[in-house]
Amino acid sequence: MKRLREEELRKHRHNIKEILLCSNATPIRKYAIGYVCCFCTKNFPEAADLKEHTIKEHDENTKSEFMKKERMQHFVVKLDITALKCTLCEKGLLTVEDLITHLQNEHDKTMFTDIKSHIIPFKFEDAKLKCSFCPHTFDRFKVLQEHMYTHYDNFVCNVCGTGFVNERMLYNHKLTHKVGHFKCCVPRNVNAPIRLGNPKNVTRTRRRIAEPKDIKINEITKHRSNIHLILQCTNATPIRCRGGIGYACSFCGDEYPDPADLKKHTLEVHDDKAKLKFMAGKMMFSYLVKLDITDLTCKICNGKFDTLELISDHLMKTHDKKMFTDIKNHVMTFKFGDDALKCMFCQNVYYKFKNLQQHMNVHYRNFVCEFCDAGFINKNVLTCHVEGHKTGTFKCDLCPKVFDTHRKKKSHEKSVHIHANLLNKCGYCQMKFTNYKKKDEHLVKVHGVTMKTIRCHACDKTFDNKGALSTHTKRDHLMERKYKCTECDMGFYLPNALKLHMVKHTGERTFKCTVCSKSYGRHKTLREHMRIHNDDRRFKCEHCGQAFVQKCSWKGHMRSRHGELV
Repeated sequence: MKRLREEELRKHRHNIKEILLCSNATPIRKYAIGYVCCFCTKNFPEAADLKEHTIKEHDENTKSEFMKKERMQHFVVKLDITALKCTLCEKGLLTVEDLITHLQNEHDKTMFTDIKSHIIPFKFEDAKLKCSFCPHTFDRFKVLQEHMYTHYDNFVCNVCGTGFVNERMLYNHKLTHKVGHFKCCVPRNVNAPIRLGNPKNVTRTRRRIAEPKDIKINEITKHRSNIHLILQCTNATPIRCRGGIGYACSFCGDEYPDPADLKKHTLEVHDDKAKLKFMAGKMMFSYLVKLDITDLTCKICNGKFDTLELISDHLMKTHDKKMFTDIKNHVMTFKFGDDALKCMFCQNVYYKFKNLQQHMNVHYRNFVCEFCDAGFINKNVLTCHVEGHKTGTFKCDLCPKVFDTHRKKKSHEKSVHIHANLLNKCGYCQMKFTNYKKKDEHLVKVHGVTMKTIRCHACDKTFDNKGALSTHTKRDHLMERKYKCTECDMGFYLPNALKLHMVKHTGERTFKCTVCSKSYGRHKTLREHMRIHNDDRRFKCEHCGQAFVQKCSWKGHMRSRHGELV
């Protein structure tokens, strides 16, 4: 145990050293008179002044020694990540996680991601102190700091379910749950501070000790107990996400293009001991389990079941297993039976797993948005959704652009600044592409990946994505024609098609040949005409070898000379 703790501490020290050496992130301490430098104890009334001081006055040798003497039980780093950027390439970043990923992928830095985070990030962007994880704001740094602990579950209190960053904080917290009579150790005198001699404070403290909160411990414990039993007694397997290669294992991170291969890997490689650690430390705020229940089977009696609810009922009634049924469902179930990704509840079909997962939220109403009545599986997803309803002025943290909603701002930051180079990245060789189509072509040609296609149920045509299928269905089967010609009865699916059609009525010829001065109403016609001047004979007869500039000439030749209709 001691050796494991020392190894974990080494990894934490290495990570914070790389962060301080390769970014403008700076450690902070807070006292009554302001913010204190972690290296020389100088005080500054503003966090920005401390940041400037730390970057200018303290060199790499000093930063390398940071946290060298701290023990694992007390290890916690408060980090100012205002206007966070990588100092190796000057790239702007939003979070510590983004920085760690960037240093790994772009600069080949060794960063340990198999440890829980002991870093508490802060951003000082305006007068209000805002939480880096959720929209809450605070007037005092101390209150913000106490709130930030709610987002950590490294160590969880077994009485009230509260999470803490390190072991020492949990130990101090547990003392408040002790019930009994506690005599004050400080003798009362006239010079004593008000808080020691004030009966109001004593009463409040006694009440807090005598009545420990019991809010979330039962719920989170029940959820963990249920999922551990399901993983041990059935062939249901958790899935983490769908990354660059495929579906990721929740235990070791290996990826598989086919979910059936991931299921086989999970059942064969990871034993019950590993499964008992699944979801350990997770709190109710973000609790969500994605479960593959394809060919769902009871391991005890080999019985087959269609849904998680049916097999849970079976385990309780047939095998006398203890499962909690008085809690909301936080498990998303998926079946991978064929090429189509189908919703378990309504059979809607999706091309991407991400889109299916987003859709699945509509079938859960554990938490409901007060603005639009949309339902969500956990509070974290609801919190992110509610941000999208906020309107106002939201400036990008990394460039001067301003947006009218928080959602647009976040979407811009992720696509333009943070993940711009990662959106179209090959999961096999890390090669980057400007768009997803080029990446797909690369996957097929270089790595032999078979891309899934979507078939139209009306005409059997196939498409690469749902958007192309939707366009085809509206245009070719539903005959949708939004754009009407004002001169005749014709309608068009796209505005550009209407624009090309209007040339017939206006007779306008804006595209002029630079060689012979002939004019045309459409750019396409001019382009075809230019092939005459370039002697571009691309249409060749396969029988006699004669070549033609225009397709119509080739068709006429095939019909008159060879009796073929093409």
